[in-house]
Amino acid sequence: MKNKWLSLFFLLWISPLQAEQIFTLEGTYMDEIQGLLKRNGQLLAELRKRGKIPYTRLLKITYRYPQRNTLLFGDTPIVVLTTGDVLHAQIQGGNSLELQLQPRWGQRLSINLDFLKAIFFFQHQSTEWRRHFFHQTLKQIPKEDKLFLTDGGKISCMIEAIQSSFIQYQIQGLGSRKIPFSKLLALRLAPLGGEINRPKSGIVSLYTKYGDKIYGKIQKLNSREVILKTLFGTLLKLPTDAIEEIYFHQRKAPFLSQLAWETYEFIPGIAAQGGLSFPPQIGKNVLGGPLKIRGRVYREGIGVHTKTKLIYSLNQQYKRLILTFGFDDSARHSQYAPKAKLKIWGDGRLLYESKIFRPLELLRTRVDVLGVKTLILEVDFGKNREDILGRVNLVDGVLERE
Repeated sequence: MKNKWLSLFFLLWISPLQAEQIFTLEGTYMDEIQGLLKRNGQLLAELRKRGKIPYTRLLKITYRYPQRNTLLFGDTPIVVLTTGDVLHAQIQGGNSLELQLQPRWGQRLSINLDFLKAIFFFQHQSTEWRRHFFHQTLKQIPKEDKLFLTDGGKISCMIEAIQSSFIQYQIQGLGSRKIPFSKLLALRLAPLGGEINRPKSGIVSLYTKYGDKIYGKIQKLNSREVILKTLFGTLLKLPTDAIEEIYFHQRKAPFLSQLAWETYEFIPGIAAQGGLSFPPQIGKNVLGGPLKIRGRVYREGIGVHTKTKLIYSLNQQYKRLILTFGFDDSARHSQYAPKAKLKIWGDGRLLYESKIFRPLELLRTRVDVLGVKTLILEVDFGKNREDILGRVNLVDGVLERE
């Protein structure tokens, strides 16, 4: 009997997508399955019933827990598209119309240059330097194409073609020139038609273990591969052993980090009374680094500092808030032992109050917000006004529509 239960447990753990966890609007699928093992005698019937999950109920599939943000790691060129996709790939060649790329997960890609936004050629720079340069370069909207050189110089020009080891460009009145990748930090193209308006629902964002971020619509999903129709028009086949996570962007359940707050309020404690301010950060911790709790990186979330209030206008459109939270790992190795508490308010009424939590604790909650007009997430001091290292991450937050 013991062996039978063991084999069933193994079957459930790897079924149906060989994922470590599957997050749905009903809760964590794999956690629910483990609960069934303990309490439900109708195990096989439940397995058949729960073995199929419609895409509309999925929030996230984690194939392997990311332990670092690989977006800016390595020395492979980083190609950024106007669709928001980020690809780590060797440049195989190209011309004035398209770019040939070879990602590490296998399939060779042809990208129309109309979709190209920037290419980064990082080599020996530190992660912090890369992060700053990457975001600052993408913020710029140049009137002409721009080349950023390793010696600190910049060249305004018109890109004519991108080859496998050099870029051909033209400066007005001076004719065509070539520059090798080895002399470049980045190129930034002047926008032709602006950014692509990415759909807010019905698509996924897929993250590979090599640092790629790809948006698209799932055509097929099984234990071996994911077939994705990208926003840049290519049908991709990715093996699941190359994938870290897939986030499902649902119209009925938008991620909290994708909703704009009406306003926020930062209330300094003892340490921050000297004038320090810590505005909330979307997609990163309050210091600008990756959102990381207990060694795991989260892509969807908000980094805040105690004490912060995030105020949202829900206008009675939602029925449930699902949220995971805890201290960022940057606060874990400290003699100060920071503490915090989360309170959730709806129209002035306290809907939820967590226990006082510390680093290395991960908490989850599901809160009824039906009929709520104004929602406030208050990350409070754990005790008195102690705010040293009060770096808290609110991750995988989802608001389910009524």
